[in-house]
Amino acid sequence: MTRASGHHPLVPLELFGRRVRVDAGGHPATAQVEALWSRCRPPPADAPSDVLSSDTHMGEPPTVITLPRSDRPLGPETTVDLRDRLRTIAVDAAADSLLLLRAAAVATPGGAALGLVADDAEQRASVAAELSRRGFGYVTDELLALDESFDVVAFPEPIAFEQPDEDVAVLAGPDALGLRPCPAALHLAAMVVMDHVPARREAPELVRVDRSGDVLLLEPAVVTAPASWAETALPDLVDEVDGLWRLTYGDVHAVAPVLAELLVERTRPASGPIELYVAVGLGENEPSRRPGISGHDLALDGLRRTVWESAAGGATLEGLHTAANLELGGPHHISVQLVAAAVRDLMGLGLLVPETARPHADLARR
Repeated sequence: MTRASGHHPLVPLELFGRRVRVDAGGHPATAQVEALWSRCRPPPADAPSDVLSSDTHMGEPPTVITLPRSDRPLGPETTVDLRDRLRTIAVDAAADSLLLLRAAAVATPGGAALGLVADDAEQRASVAAELSRRGFGYVTDELLALDESFDVVAFPEPIAFEQPDEDVAVLAGPDALGLRPCPAALHLAAMVVMDHVPARREAPELVRVDRSGDVLLLEPAVVTAPASWAETALPDLVDEVDGLWRLTYGDVHAVAPVLAELLVERTRPASGPIELYVAVGLGENEPSRRPGISGHDLALDGLRRTVWESAAGGATLEGLHTAANLELGGPHHISVQLVAAAVRDLMGLGLLVPETARPHADLARR
């Protein structure tokens, strides 16, 4: 463990790949910072050395934050100020590679993440904490970070709780609050814009947002976006999650079942009437033939080729999911989204077309 000049250890943190060391000023404060930021510690196998000068990442020394010496725990003002300084470092670290939204997020044990957008930071934190107590993993309450594949990078900072008649919030770490940890591999599955109406007594209402205005709803939540894909990031995000949802609610304790059902639906293979998808350019008896349609070879890489070839002669969506999971080496936590994206891409290329629903007996003859 790296040590400060006062013989107490520095607290090592990792924020979107940026290494940070916090000299909290004394043993009580050090233990407090460790508890508040326990979920942002680097992995044990990547722990820092005992010499600060040799503790580097990608050739760069870590950022060091030094707090005043004290033999007492940090006060609320200091912990909030430290949180704000660490957030600033995190935003700077993510600026060139990640889309950052001012949003909370939780995740299923399988890694399907739910983004929660709201103007009120306290409501974001409250809903995230409530969902995490109901079995979801805590991802973040403030900075939802997404890469270009819409995989999520967790930022499980401490949660702030406003105190009546007090100007400064009190922070509590996710471990102290008993919030479930999130899986290491996360992918965005759904986005919900939350409208809190304190006087509302009716049950929460979840409705799909009109696609004509969904990007506009997300624009105020953008913290930073990489220049390479800033112009298309929000439209691509909306396409990835198949549109936004709006939740209107009064009681925060009533939202968990509604949002849980949304994630279940987003990660469940489609059911209902059996629909056949048929590959264009492939015969029923020649699934291994390369496409005879000029210009599409590059578009048929990986999973898209698997889906296309699986639809030779016709295949149900369930059949496409089965083929995709074989390609992915077993059941995959976002196979529903991956197959949906592949089907959408192939239909856009004209290489896959749907047929009218057919009865089971007809399918059995195929």
